[in-house]
Amino acid sequence: MSKKIGREDPIEQWKEWLDNRYNPGYVLGGRIHPGYRAKGKSSGVFLLISGVMGLSIVLLALFAGEDRDGARIMFLLFAIISVVTIFAGLTMIVEGKKKSKGR
Repeated sequence: MSKKIGREDPIEQWKEWLDNRYNPGYVLGGRIHPGYRAKGKSSGVFLLISGVMGLSIVLLALFAGEDRDGARIMFLLFAIISVVTIFAGLTMIVEGKKKSKGR
């Protein structure tokens, strides 16, 4: 049986995850890998940079003169994904700042 681990102790979360990584029923209770649970400024900055790079690629490709219909649809889809990534990054940065101020 696993004991309750507080959310404030990341080392204990990793130890618990490593102790139970081969336990087939461990992840069925809604447990998430500690690396995926971490939110903060660094993850937000990474998402923000990725979104800006994706959006710049779309804009460069559109201004390069690509005029096929399939390409326009693909560029539009990629632009939407890039904008969502930018908003997710900004949200994570703002939430990370709120979290650090609350400590």
